Amino acid sequence: MMKRLLIELLWLVATAVFTVLIMLPVYQNAEGFDFFWYNVGFIFVFITFTRYIFILQYTFLYKNKWAKGILFFLCIPLFLILMDGLFNFQSYIDDNGAGVFYEHLEFTKQKGLASYTRSEYIFFGVGSLLTTMMMPIRLIISTWRDLNNKN
Repeated sequence: MMKRLLIELLWLVATAVFTVLIMLPVYQNAEGFDFFWYNVGFIFVFITFTRYIFILQYTFLYKNKWAKGILFFLCIPLFLILMDGLFNFQSYIDDNGAGVFYEHLEFTKQKGLASYTRSEYIFFGVGSLLTTMMMPIRLIISTWRDLNNKN
């Protein structure tokens, strides 16, 4: 169990580093980016749930039925929160454009950063929604295997 917690800690550090690298251009250049924490959450949920879906047996959740049950039910409000963040961003971009966060920069840099921000936000937003929908299915399969394992 201790080995699994150490691996989980290493993955959390790697996820944090990856999140910082993805968000660094936005953090350094955007003014008034109200969706920053949603974006960080999208990246964190996408990476973490993707990892849980594919390599659950190497995580602390592997034989922990209580943790799987709690995570199963937390996916419902998490999905609604993530969907709200994605829809709010999309409606803001539809009304104002993605360049509004970078109006203080020169046009070429503004255009590139606006495209980057919109693309990565939507990619990780949709990815986190999909993994949040698939995670309960994966948890049910894992629990089913635990209950029916004759070892």
